[in-house]
Parts: sequence; C-alpha cells; structure tokens
Amino acid sequence: MTSVVMSYVAATDWPVSICHIEPHRDGTPMQKLWHVLRAFARALVLSLSSRRFDVLHVHIGDFPSLYRKMLVAWPLFAFARCPSVLHMHGAAFLAEYARQPPFGRWLARRFIGRFDLVIALSDQWRADLLAQFTIARIIALPNAVPVPAEPPPRDLAAPRAFLFLGLIGARKGVIDLVQAAHGLAAQDASFTLAIGGNGDSTRLCAVIKAYDLAQRVTYLGWIDSAARDRIIRTSHVLVLPSYAEGAPMAIIEAMAAGMPIIATRVGAIPELVEHRHNGLLIEPGDVDALTAAMATLARDPELCAQMGARSHAIAHERLSLPAHKTALIAAYRSLLAGAGDGD
Repeated sequence: MTSVVMSYVAATDWPVSICHIEPHRDGTPMQKLWHVLRAFARALVLSLSSRRFDVLHVHIGDFPSLYRKMLVAWPLFAFARCPSVLHMHGAAFLAEYARQPPFGRWLARRFIGRFDLVIALSDQWRADLLAQFTIARIIALPNAVPVPAEPPPRDLAAPRAFLFLGLIGARKGVIDLVQAAHGLAAQDASFTLAIGGNGDSTRLCAVIKAYDLAQRVTYLGWIDSAARDRIIRTSHVLVLPSYAEGAPMAIIEAMAAGMPIIATRVGAIPELVEHRHNGLLIEPGDVDALTAAMATLARDPELCAQMGARSHAIAHERLSLPAHKTALIAAYRSLLAGAGDGD
C-alpha cells in the first residue's frame, strides 16, 4: 500500500494536486498513537480551512489500518463534503473482518458504506467485497509500477537465482519456501535463494540453519527500494508462496522486470499470473508442489526466458503507471460528474 500511495504523491505527470496525510509510521505504540493524533489534527485543520478538495481518496490495509483511517477521515467527511474513494489493499481484510466483534463489524460496514466509490485490486476481490458489504459503486484496479521498455538482461546459464520479497511470517509462506529449497537441494539442483523483508527473522534464520542451507539461502533483511531494484535485476525467478494476498507489489515489480513467477492461487495472483504462461501456480502450503515448480524453472532456462518475456508484456499492457493513472483519473472524473449532476 505504501508503494502505491507514494507513487501517487511523487507523480508529476498527471493532472492532480495531492494533499497527503500519513496516519501511520513504524515505532513504539506511543509513537504510533502520536502519529495518528497528529494526522487527525491535520485533517481537521484542512477540513475547516478555505482550501477546496475535489476528491477524498482513502487507502486502507487490514484492520488496524481501517480504524486509523476511520478516525483521520472523520473531519474530512464531516466538513470537506466532496466525493470519496476507498482504496482497499489489505490482503487479509475479509478474514480479519470475520474475526471482529459485532461492534467492529458494524463500524466497518458503516465506514465502507459511506464511500461513493470503492477500489478493489482484482475482479475476484471486487466480487468478494460486493458479497459482504453494501457498496454504492466498486471497480477493480490493479496496482501498478514503472515498467521499462525492455527488461534487464539475465544470464540463464548461471545457477537459477530465486527471490522472495515480503514480510517474514506465516502468511507469506516463507518457511514453506525454505523447506522447498531443502527439497530442491536434495535433488542436486543448481540454485540460490535470496530472502528480503522484515518480520520473524529469528525463526527464519533458525530454519535455514536447521536445514543446512547457509551456502544456498541468504537472508537479506529489510532492503530499501534501491537495493530491491538491484536484487530484482540480478535474480531470475520471484517466488511468493503466500496463504493470503491482495495484489502483491513484489509480483507486479518482478513482472515489470521480466521475471517468471512461482506463487499460490490466492487473492489477485491468478489474475496476474497465468499458470504455465508467465509463471507456475500452486496451492498454499503444498511444499512438494512448490519444490517441483522451482525444479522446473531451475532446469529449463528456455521456459524461464519465455515466461519472463510474457510477464514483462503483461506488465507493460496492464500494470504500468500510465495505464493505472488513466483509469484512476477516469474514475475521479466520473465521480465529479455525478456530484455535479446532483447539485
């Protein structure tokens, strides 16, 4: 979600002037609370000022994000009185919604129902949200990234370099990935695996050590955007064996860079990755299938190159920032035209 929001803020080539309010930063609980309160104060001041806003665009992740945005958006709903857009990014939102107490579910329904437009990251997520909530209007709009005209060259004669990028934890299936790497090593396949991200690194490193994979598997820790771009350019295959996802930015970034994808059939992934076309899809938790998929791309450089080229073509057509911005601006204009019709 942060990558998407910051791409909006940094954009200079589209007809939108953005006022960005950031309700969350990492830190201690008190630092997080202070940041939310400061964002609320800024929203209140802006909503009471003479500045006119055409559209309120709220991005939410999973449930802690929803409660933060509910607080910060309240003065803008109350006083700014402009068409509103809710952009839903949270991979586990519906599962977390089901676990909320009745009052929490009521708050979520009330909040979501206030928006004039909801943006989902995929057609499947759009259908799931419509089945659960009363929504005035909803569209599917996948996330987007800069897409180069040509993907970077890769040496597919080298040992296959697999890459994982994401939160280190159960939802992303990273321990399944290490187990699959162990199975692949037992087959004497030629490969390396790099893992980038923060989270439960203690358990991850312990599992790598337990399987004696230190020579093949490297934990990179958290990496910034420049380091991420470098490792994507030098890796061959992105692997993301998640149990729940929205439309993962790691997959979109890897596709833009011309990489084949090994991933699970969850969230919007099947709308990004077509099995045996630009990647290989497996079921969550199926370590044997994950091992087999990695073995296929480790041993077939021609297939790897073909899938990577198809990934880049899909990204260029559907997942580029220009295509995303065109669709978003069209949605804004439609909202504004509707607001004008109602006056």
